[in-house]
Amino acid sequence: MAAKTQQWDYTIAKAYMRSVPTGRRDAFAKSYQSLPSVADDIRRYARRALDNKTAAGMPPYNKTMGLLTGKDAARVKELTGRDVGLYDYALDPSSIGHIRRQHGEAAGELARGQRLVTASDYSALPGILNAPDLEEYGVLSDVGHPVVRYKKKIDGELYTTVFEIRKKRRMLVLQSLWIKRP
Repeated sequence: MAAKTQQWDYTIAKAYMRSVPTGRRDAFAKSYQSLPSVADDIRRYARRALDNKTAAGMPPYNKTMGLLTGKDAARVKELTGRDVGLYDYALDPSSIGHIRRQHGEAAGELARGQRLVTASDYSALPGILNAPDLEEYGVLSDVGHPVVRYKKKIDGELYTTVFEIRKKRRMLVLQSLWIKRP
């Protein structure tokens, strides 16, 4: 069922998920984030955003990575005090552009003990969200929204993601990503 909803319009899928009992919704969210096709969709979305460096060429929408589970929402509330029940994890083109500007140059990243972030690295996001090694409060974004950091070690590298809580859109949107080398 999780694979089938990838083909649904976002608003239909979101409305459907509101009607699903919490336990099943959580299992569904975990299953959705575990799909290899979701990771591939995220990679292709990032590649499109990275290839189109002008605003006119960017994807015009946010890309969902699935709902927060009840446990995820409770943890975010514990960290930030914000109720994020039935929020999605998402990507947007401006964040991918920010990450390219901040973490997309090999020499600069090497000096920080990191490596540059590539389009294929974005495919790790659903797995990071599904089973992070660490979740922590990350203070406020540039526009004053609370942020949460998720960290996970993958193949010896430490991936750090920063998600901003966007109340109006009911989403936690990726703001930054960097990868620390071993």
